Amino acid sequence: MTGAWSALRYVIFVAGLGLAWVAFNIAASNNVRLGNPRLAFQYDPTDGQVLANEINRRFIEEKRFIIEGRDMANVQASLAWNPMNRVLLRALAAHYEASGDMKRALSGMQLSSAISKRDTIAQLWLGEFYRRQGNLPSALEHFDYSMSVRPVTSEVVIPSVVRDLGKQFTLPVKLFDPYARRPWFKSFVSTLVGQDPQLAFSLFSSGQIDVRRLGLQATAVDLAYSLIRSGDTDSGIGLLRRIRPKFDPALLRDPRISTQTADPLLGPFAWTFPDDAVQSDYSEQGTLKLTGQVAGRELVASRDIPVPGSGRYQLSFEHADQDDASTKLIWGFQCIGAELVSDLQSAVEPANAQRSGEAVSVDVGSDCRMLRVMLYLDGDGSGATVETQISRLRLSR
Repeated sequence: MTGAWSALRYVIFVAGLGLAWVAFNIAASNNVRLGNPRLAFQYDPTDGQVLANEINRRFIEEKRFIIEGRDMANVQASLAWNPMNRVLLRALAAHYEASGDMKRALSGMQLSSAISKRDTIAQLWLGEFYRRQGNLPSALEHFDYSMSVRPVTSEVVIPSVVRDLGKQFTLPVKLFDPYARRPWFKSFVSTLVGQDPQLAFSLFSSGQIDVRRLGLQATAVDLAYSLIRSGDTDSGIGLLRRIRPKFDPALLRDPRISTQTADPLLGPFAWTFPDDAVQSDYSEQGTLKLTGQVAGRELVASRDIPVPGSGRYQLSFEHADQDDASTKLIWGFQCIGAELVSDLQSAVEPANAQRSGEAVSVDVGSDCRMLRVMLYLDGDGSGATVETQISRLRLSR
């Protein structure tokens, strides 16, 4: 009995060693497959996964897309054994493309895509194929898969799609509806606004992109800014009215610093206060109170105001310091043109019995669509706390 048990234990031990060796070989083989495709290929060029990895390596490192000789025979044999190997299908499709056989290339990529929608390379290939064909609905479908799986691909895909949109005479109704909630869609709309404001305006106005339903109001305000900056003031104001039915266009040219003109919903048209060290308090009536420590010259408020034309503009205001402070109030101006931003020279207007308070004037050229008004506080270097108040701002020509 003891001898039989010893023999059985020996058999179990040997079998265990054999299984461990097999497991080790499988693990080692998998590691080599992933870590060194070339070495794995030399070891077993008929292994379908090894072959796929090696062909992928050649694509990436050597830009070799043609599969030759024995490798092609191995690819076909592997696919006969496992026709669902999408990596090999994709590799074969790339081979056909490089050989000029687009029909079989398309068929291979479509099959790879059907096996797995997460095959980013196949989705990008198909998206680009349909984009070149002018078939935007199909292109967007495949690009959507690729950008959803690998968001980084949107950096390449979105600009190319935006460029192609401008070449289309007509677009299918509700083309973008299936993708409006995708994470990449807002980036797409922002790129569209930046690259082609007129096309973006057309899509917004026609309802192809539903600004209010999709929560794209901030992007629409940016678009209105681009339109006005390019000289299309009517379209810009029309868009603002579309997204805010009660919008008053006079608000854009009102220089006062108030709760209305500092409303973040105005986007780039709103007064901003870039210096966190200076507290800005403003009223509905247009009185601004600034409190804080100012050592040198600090930009405390800025706004872009559309101007109706060239000429000499005068900014008048009233200014009062809480104490006999040595901090100076300085106004700066820039011309915002269609392409460029340039500094403008201003001059302090002499006291005038017809005008209360102070004023500065600036000459604006015909190329200026907007006037950037900047308010600085210039301290004496002591860093003392200052408190100053500005009211009754008025911009006239």
